[in-house]
Amino acid sequence: MGQIPGMDEIEAQWRQLDPIFILGRQRTGTSIMWRALRVAGFFGFPEDHLWYDLIKPLAWWRDPEYKAHLREEIFALGAGRNLLLERQIALLIDQFHRDQLPPECVRWVSKSPGVDAVLVAPMLAEIFPQAQFIFMKRNAITTVNSTIAYMQRNHDSKANVDAVFLSTCKHWVAVMKMWRQVRPLLTGRYIEVAQEHIVTEPGQVARRVTDFLGVPEWSQAVADVFKSRRENTAFPEKDVGDFFYPVDWTREQKQVLARICGPEMAVWGYPLNFQYPGGPQPPEAASGDITPMDMSTYYRWVREYETHELRLMLQRYRELLDQISRGRVMRLLNWLNRVAKRFDVRRQAL
Repeated sequence: MGQIPGMDEIEAQWRQLDPIFILGRQRTGTSIMWRALRVAGFFGFPEDHLWYDLIKPLAWWRDPEYKAHLREEIFALGAGRNLLLERQIALLIDQFHRDQLPPECVRWVSKSPGVDAVLVAPMLAEIFPQAQFIFMKRNAITTVNSTIAYMQRNHDSKANVDAVFLSTCKHWVAVMKMWRQVRPLLTGRYIEVAQEHIVTEPGQVARRVTDFLGVPEWSQAVADVFKSRRENTAFPEKDVGDFFYPVDWTREQKQVLARICGPEMAVWGYPLNFQYPGGPQPPEAASGDITPMDMSTYYRWVREYETHELRLMLQRYRELLDQISRGRVMRLLNWLNRVAKRFDVRRQAL
């Protein structure tokens, strides 16, 4: 690729890119990890979702099956220039963060909980050569309970609890299964941290995290953040250590969570205990439902996943349009019915 002007210089800059990605489901401790890393000069935006969609299309041209149908000389001016474009996109994202964050920023941090960030994690590992990943996990029971309380307290006090409950259960499973699917492609570049362990073992977790990131001298400062009296956006009345509490749920809600989340909780070693929903123990079930894949397979899998999601979205839109259409028909029928009744009343009066 030396024949491309400026490529050597760009390549040298690109190889130094070292962001930190905090992944996981919302309400699993991504925020406290993000706050803790600030003491070591690792800064980031509170939420950093938007630019993930910018890099998803890169999965298309990296898929050999897709490239096989295109002429190399007209395919974005050749594979070498495609790689150059990737490098420049990565450098642009890096520069954007450094321009917007405090000048004392040593490494920038992307805190983006949810499925999308996990989906593209292996792609991020290729685009940012020195990137590292911290995956936050938490018992499904307390994740769901915290999500409902947070929604009602901070967004909508009249939120449909049943709808939030169901969607959170499904999303927790989706994130955890997605992570199990992609983490073999990140070997040596990630750690997993349970929010429960931040509460019960703050010093040990701090040492693990700072050793992993190569800044062991900041271990105590990170532990102090974990131990500090911090804002609890879901249950502000609870102390930091008041973490393992029974949930006030109906029997039906407990059955729903057990049905949806139970199998995945067993894989991760989370007890299905509604009185004391604690941290992970040795897994009770083998995670044999994940098919190993290499990067070529991964890029095809991303394409298929995105296509599937688009089809589901289109289906939801069709159903919504159908409901709107049927609603208009019903309004027309009701109007005709009212007109007919008024006509009948007048006819009888005559």
